[in-house]
Amino acid sequence: MKTQKKSPHRRNPARYRRLLLLVGLMALGCTAQANAPGWEVSVLVIGRGDGDGLVTSQTSPVSISCLVRDGSSHSGGNCDDEFMDAGMGGTFDLLAAPAPGHLFGGWSGACSGTELRCTVTLPDPRPPRITVYASFLRVPESIAVSVADPALNTGESTAATLTVTPSVADTTTFTWTSSDPGVVAVTPQTSGGAATVTAVGPGTATILASARTQTSAPVTLTVTDAPPVPGILQGVLYDVDGVTPLDSVYLSMRMVNAPAGSPTYRTWTGPQGEETVPAGGFAFEVNPAPWAVFTVGVVGKRYLTTPGDTAVVTAGQTTHLDLNVRRGYHLDMRDTDLGTLTAGPGEAIDLVVDFTTWCRDGGAACATSLALGVDDVPLAVYRFDPPGAYATGGRTETGVTIPVTAPASGGTLYAFLVTTSTSEASGGVQKGLDQYATMWAQGLEGTTMIPLGTLTVQ
Repeated sequence: MKTQKKSPHRRNPARYRRLLLLVGLMALGCTAQANAPGWEVSVLVIGRGDGDGLVTSQTSPVSISCLVRDGSSHSGGNCDDEFMDAGMGGTFDLLAAPAPGHLFGGWSGACSGTELRCTVTLPDPRPPRITVYASFLRVPESIAVSVADPALNTGESTAATLTVTPSVADTTTFTWTSSDPGVVAVTPQTSGGAATVTAVGPGTATILASARTQTSAPVTLTVTDAPPVPGILQGVLYDVDGVTPLDSVYLSMRMVNAPAGSPTYRTWTGPQGEETVPAGGFAFEVNPAPWAVFTVGVVGKRYLTTPGDTAVVTAGQTTHLDLNVRRGYHLDMRDTDLGTLTAGPGEAIDLVVDFTTWCRDGGAACATSLALGVDDVPLAVYRFDPPGAYATGGRTETGVTIPVTAPASGGTLYAFLVTTSTSEASGGVQKGLDQYATMWAQGLEGTTMIPLGTLTVQ
């Protein structure tokens, strides 16, 4: 007869019920511990930067003593710990200690700030692991600044570079400083610590760089105003026929309009032998700021001007202007050398001169006369008669005697070709004297006004 084996709960039902209750209570206990203080947490400290230091825990039961070298956690230290947070209140402290010659750069991850001590607050619900990053930085022994060009013109730029000993991480932030941003401005480059130095205004200033408590020696830069960029006015000078190029003439140029604050001045070509304009054309180099309007006139075959054309000259550019002689004057007194004359104040003296002259206005005659003076004092006017006798072929006179009265003081004797009628009916001699004074006031002695000799008054 078979015997049927009883199941355990049938053999002892009460014991089985007690076992199920115990298992259930154990399950409830595990669930409660997962949400209550005392849950196990893993802490990991990771080093960053390029320096050395030590991170230690300041609160039990956390046990961290993490050695960081060259910005990396060192295997010889304890950088990872697992602990039960029961009774901690959910916080613990870490302390950073940089090595000598190094700096603490700050916390990140589960901790933040730049203070050496940091309080880590465990989040709720508790994560299985938290990570704290500690940055240590190497302090350079020296920082040296060098510039490519310490002497700049306003508006120019130069490169500034750093030599850091020992070298530090490329991500290091360098602070650049100018002693006078109104003289030089420093713009750091995006990486590498270099910078661009820009000259802002004239003067002297120093620049320096600093990083991680280290500062470079200052470097001195000198800025001067940039020389003006010249503009070029060039062209060809044609005779009254508009076809034949002229050479052996002088040209004058006068600035008549420019931006506010620009100087107004007259400039003349200086004598260059007997020729100033070659057959191939002329070229003036001028310094407008930044542009100017110039009138260009023809200085006759020797020293006299006529009104000319107008051109706008811009800095750094070339302007072309062809000129046609509409009116020409010519006075040649190279054969006259009066030497040194002596007279008393108010004494009458005779000046004996030789000259060659012509005047043309599109081929027609024009009225001219010869004015004489001593420095800024006009003395006399010699009227050519008849005025048209030299209009086409020119006129040469030798041994012409012109009486003058010695002024109160001596100086250089000058001759000037007066370009208006000096007939008695038109106000005559006074016009010539006034025109002489005008030419002197414009600073034309020695060019348009021809030196003949010296008069000593005693």
